Amino acid sequence: MRKLMIAIILSVFSIGASAQQVSCEKMHEVASMIMEVRQQGVPITEIIKATSSSPSFHALIREAYKKPLYNTTTYKEEAINEFANSVYLICMESEGV
Repeated sequence: MRKLMIAIILSVFSIGASAQQVSCEKMHEVASMIMEVRQQGVPITEIIKATSSSPSFHALIREAYKKPLYNTTTYKEEAINEFANSVYLICMESEGV
């Protein structure tokens, strides 16, 4: 599962890296995947090595890893949703929506 999630994130990063601007929906999706990987206990070094060198994506990874790692499924799901939603809101605000 861990390798599958990293592969999915890699594909999203490669799509995003080629685009001039990433949509807020895509940022929400990426943030959700990053936090899911974080909640699975994947080391930050592993995810940084596996992703593009995009500073904005690395900033998302750093922010996700500042959040606690939870033990229960319920708390993990809440952490994933909260992180993805906060990234989406920040993105929308930056676009003036």
